[in-house]
Amino acid sequence: MPSASEGHRSLLCLDGLCCAVTSDTLLPWHLLAKASLPGGRGIPEIPQPSHAARPLCPPWALGEESLQIDPVLGTVGFGSGLHGWAFTLKQFAEMYVAKFAAKGDAQLSPSERAKKVEDMMKKLWGDRYFDPATGKFSKSATSPDGKKLPRTFCQLILDPIFKNCDPKGPLMMYISKMVPTSDKGRFYAFGRVFSGLVSTGLKVRIMGPNYTPGKKEDLYLKPIQRTILMMGRYVEPIEDVPCGNIVGLVGVDQFLVKTGTITTFEHAHNMRVMKFSVSPVVRVAVEAKNPADLPKLVEGLKRLAKSDPMVQCIIEESGEHIIAGAGELHLEICLKDLEEDHACIPIKKSDPVVSYRETVSEESNVMCLSKSPNKHNRLYMKARPFPDGLAEDIDKGEVSARQELKQRARYLAEKYEWDVTEARKIWCFGPDGTGPNILTDITKGVQYLNEIKDSVVAGFQWATKEVGFTADLRSNTGGQAFPQCVFDHWQILPGDPFENASRPCQVVAETRKRKGLKEGIPALDNFLDKL
Repeated sequence: MPSASEGHRSLLCLDGLCCAVTSDTLLPWHLLAKASLPGGRGIPEIPQPSHAARPLCPPWALGEESLQIDPVLGTVGFGSGLHGWAFTLKQFAEMYVAKFAAKGDAQLSPSERAKKVEDMMKKLWGDRYFDPATGKFSKSATSPDGKKLPRTFCQLILDPIFKNCDPKGPLMMYISKMVPTSDKGRFYAFGRVFSGLVSTGLKVRIMGPNYTPGKKEDLYLKPIQRTILMMGRYVEPIEDVPCGNIVGLVGVDQFLVKTGTITTFEHAHNMRVMKFSVSPVVRVAVEAKNPADLPKLVEGLKRLAKSDPMVQCIIEESGEHIIAGAGELHLEICLKDLEEDHACIPIKKSDPVVSYRETVSEESNVMCLSKSPNKHNRLYMKARPFPDGLAEDIDKGEVSARQELKQRARYLAEKYEWDVTEARKIWCFGPDGTGPNILTDITKGVQYLNEIKDSVVAGFQWATKEVGFTADLRSNTGGQAFPQCVFDHWQILPGDPFENASRPCQVVAETRKRKGLKEGIPALDNFLDKL
């Protein structure tokens, strides 16, 4: 498996694993995916890799006592990252205890209910069986009349979940990958049918990841030109495919960029976009060796972005083309595909670099001033750093522009000791309205603020936008091992960017040169107006 992104896309379409997991990054997916092997064959296998999972547990979770990974103890969760749900045995045990108690007249006390829930959790796991005819649990896989019984976990938990897969219901299909075809520029939409039946000529709703129910943005009503069965390097046409199967679609690639949802249900929501355990943090700049081939490079980057959900292709304001991937090997594969398959032109590329961002280490000691073109309006501004943890809360969505105004102000005041008045006067987040930078109005007694608010917000958004290990590892392991990158945290680069010999100064100089900016850090006076 070349990368973790390929593993994520494959796992979304499989009931059981058919690959060897060689990465700690994919091990948690491996443990959960084994539970969905048909007939309950994967259930006894889950406790076995618990020692392999132990190193993945954070140190604070282990403590002095050993951590037992056991569904009966409630330390194992089952769920779907795609659909956003999860459960433990305790939740189903509580539901069945309440269901069985409703048939009797006796009211259970809290202690009796807790005891029955504990007993029910033991019955829902392992080699335990339930006979609907007698309504009793047993350790025998055969009922009194000779019928073979499924395990209780399969019968009472998995089967009710799988029953929603209805071939006669409305079509629901998730596209997890776009596979290039032999026809240059065209793709097969590869995915799994979760409900209903998909067939050639069926008119469907094609919903991209940005679709919002009730709106027409990122929504297309188009017929499916062909349905195909993908068998290795070969494809076979097929008339229709019922739910539970993997299929390729022809004719929808022009409406989807990376992933999407195909449905016939008018009120359906789009399925949740994939979240990867690795991050595109390593970047290279690319350009065509022959300037006349620039249109081919741009078109090739679009095809590359469509074929790999992990890769990011960015065009900077300076016109520079950036490719971001999960590691040097991932970038090497992407650049090879770009040069040989997608753009089909010779390209020049920079050395791989990680992302750098400017930050604020302490409150500004200078109040910045900017005047309007007619010199009649003055805008004063200064920057100060966030309290520890606030940037992380913004990234997690705990604090966002969509929150109710008073609720967000109360949260900031209670957790970060913000002034409530200032917390209610947040104008926007940046970049792109969601990033970990906040523009706040702390003025008092100033008139006509609403007239300039849109201009200030627009300027703030614009302002907030502003390795070699792979080869050694692969050569020493015969190509059997390669690194992939996971975003962990931002860290301030030690040193002063104004000192010529410091590392920050070198980074700034390299970045400005790569972006085509003037050499040297511009002086602060270049950005300030005078009274």
